Amino acid sequence: MTASQDLYDKAKASGNVKEQTPFLELGKKVYRENKYCGTQSTGVHKVKFISDKIIEGKNFGTGVVRQEVEYLFEEDGQEFIYRKPVHKHINKGRDETEELHYFVQKMKQFEYGDMLELEYIKIDAMSGYIDARAIIDVGTPSDTQNEPQEDDIPVIEDGDEVPF
Repeated sequence: MTASQDLYDKAKASGNVKEQTPFLELGKKVYRENKYCGTQSTGVHKVKFISDKIIEGKNFGTGVVRQEVEYLFEEDGQEFIYRKPVHKHINKGRDETEELHYFVQKMKQFEYGDMLELEYIKIDAMSGYIDARAIIDVGTPSDTQNEPQEDDIPVIEDGDEVPF
């Protein structure tokens, strides 16, 4: 056990640790020879949309305070946070526009409790976007529901034309 792990365990046991919800990682930055060369998807995440709220965040590139939407998702029974700025940014994140961020626009179609698939989609070596799709539950049909019934089967007799 590391010293940090030991300190954490002792602090947690005495109630001196504030548990923080982990962030949902949809992509990981890739480095080669200490040089950033893009983002790699962590795959499709099947999540439940729990809640969202507007918070005060920070653009880590510029240090400027901005409004962000903090989403709470549940994946495999564990809650995760995902944040996006309210407004679209240009000039490598230095300037904010009045246009709503694409992810905020996409999320407007979903309700709390909806099951979603979230995935980082790569556009080129240095850019990509987060795709959000609803998971539609069509249920499980009964064994006989899809089987043709006796009345549904046409009877073709000799000499009848067979429709194609």
